[in-house]
Amino acid sequence: MKPNALYLPLAGLYGAVVALRNLFFDSGIFRATRVGLPVVSVGNVRAGGTGKTPFVVLVAQMLSARGLRVGVVARGYGRIGEGRIVVGEHPDVRRVGDEPAMMARSVQGTVVVDDSKRNAARWVASGALADVIIVDDGFQHRWLARDLDIVLVGARELEDNERLLPAGYAREPRSALRRAHLVVVTGCRSVEELETARTHLAWLKDVPTIGVKLVATEVVDAATKAVTDLRNRRVVALSGIGNPASFERTLQELGADVAAHRSFADHHWFTSQELASVEQDRVRLRAERVVTTEKDFVRIAPEDAAALALLSVVRVRQEIIDGEQTLHAQLGRIAEKAAVRE
Repeated sequence: MKPNALYLPLAGLYGAVVALRNLFFDSGIFRATRVGLPVVSVGNVRAGGTGKTPFVVLVAQMLSARGLRVGVVARGYGRIGEGRIVVGEHPDVRRVGDEPAMMARSVQGTVVVDDSKRNAARWVASGALADVIIVDDGFQHRWLARDLDIVLVGARELEDNERLLPAGYAREPRSALRRAHLVVVTGCRSVEELETARTHLAWLKDVPTIGVKLVATEVVDAATKAVTDLRNRRVVALSGIGNPASFERTLQELGADVAAHRSFADHHWFTSQELASVEQDRVRLRAERVVTTEKDFVRIAPEDAAALALLSVVRVRQEIIDGEQTLHAQLGRIAEKAAVRE
């Protein structure tokens, strides 16, 4: 169901339920479960499009660099599998979900998908599989106690009064950011843009903010894995992500001439017919390549990938533009908690 202003009455009802639920947690009527390990949550207050997955990878890599064994638990949104699955190096993406599959390739640790993040965290802790647990998309999952709540907000979304679901994309009112230990402003193209975002968050006062931007690390040929260059090359973009405009900006920053952008819903599983249509667009527009994101590429079945004769994949990471020491300090606190439990 696409957000629409006609759903404002439902958004009011949804907001009342969210407020009541948070009141029960804040007052102690509902109690969160502790699993015996330090827990870091990476989440947001908006549905999709904040660069959460690459930030989970960044946090996991920073904790691993401190010598900690990292466990990541996720729901695996959009997957067709059920139950608990440990995501291996070459997973069945449809059973585990696109984001866990991506994280498993980049994180040195255990990645687990489960219908219940709380149960997954308990399982990781009870099996001594990690020293610290990262909960992907955990801000609203208040049944699991956490030691560090990191919340991502897009720099541009702060300029608008986002409506609650289903009238808009907001999962919670922006006031929920008061629960966070750290707010990460994503999509910042400069420190000046971050400072503008900080003026919109001045009311938080005691919650530190840092800024990050998504940068391309390399572009590779899907078939050969050879690194390619998109400068001055005419391309057709293909994506099924929460913020397709950010992908288009990335391609422009790489110097590509974007002839067309075939954008689908977030977590969309591409069919062979859709890919064949995209290939037809490439030929018709005389583009040299079809370019997609790493997250989208894992959702293209190997047998269907052949429909795209010339396919490139953009790999990205989150780069901290301001506040790196703040993030290190917060993760240092988590590392100290993990050391106490050894």
